[in-house]
Amino acid sequence: MDEAQDRFNRRFKHHKAHLGDVRLHFVRGGQGRPLILLHGWPATWYEWHRVMPMLAEHHDVIAVDIRGLGDSSRPVGGYDKETAAADIAGLVRLLGLQSIDVAGHDIGGQIAFALARTYPDLVRRVAILDIAIPGLPEWDQSQLWHFAFHTQLDMPEFLVAGRERQYISWFFGGEAYDPSAATRNDIDEYVRTYTQPGALRAGFDYYRSFTQDAVVNRAWAANGGRLDMPVLWLGGFSAMNLPSAAQVEPAGTGTLLGRQLADVASDLSGRAISGCGHWMSTECPEVVSEELLRFFSEATKDT
Repeated sequence: MDEAQDRFNRRFKHHKAHLGDVRLHFVRGGQGRPLILLHGWPATWYEWHRVMPMLAEHHDVIAVDIRGLGDSSRPVGGYDKETAAADIAGLVRLLGLQSIDVAGHDIGGQIAFALARTYPDLVRRVAILDIAIPGLPEWDQSQLWHFAFHTQLDMPEFLVAGRERQYISWFFGGEAYDPSAATRNDIDEYVRTYTQPGALRAGFDYYRSFTQDAVVNRAWAANGGRLDMPVLWLGGFSAMNLPSAAQVEPAGTGTLLGRQLADVASDLSGRAISGCGHWMSTECPEVVSEELLRFFSEATKDT
């Protein structure tokens, strides 16, 4: 074990919480205002490990494996974002926390949005990183090829099983501005969990719930729903506006989130980060840490 990993292990501890039909694994450390971190696919809590030490200087950091993924349990259902958000709300209450800040990336960002929308009294501030929100403007135009593939019943599990390393490695290279940012150790950790029984099914079920998520979010927005807490969006570099965009897999969503959230967030800020792709906390941990620390430190006046 190297020195950096040893320091991390001394500061952060692994925990499990039993919440009805699911057991959530989370990693916690630091002191200060509670900050929940929610990961994306095909990652786990571990996607935040580069930023957690910096955030823990000012926050009680709680990085959660969302239901079905990482070392959390894998229920047969509940992969719509409202149910996943209810898991996090249950965890927060079990830990005795009165209110939280939350940052979510990718599918974790969709869950963070659902958490803020559904539990506004629990969420003080929310940051959403590089993902499109189902049902909000431009959702239909934001679909990438794997969205459709992952929603097929049984077929993605059949084709990916036994090839998890190749599939996961492709995503960490193909959707990165810097394909070398995810190390062999990173990929090893993700492969360790996604080769466990039920993990592929659970991950793809998050995509299979997109239609349901879109209906719920669209109805909420149409009924005048708004996020009244401060909201930060961050987007990675996008190739969509380049002349060769038709031949390039976008590394990030660019300013998409800002446009999606413009009409549903009362206090919205954010920016696209050049030189950083979809895997923001892996590729640009210092920049992401600075953005999150700045944004959440302002919460001292939100009492």
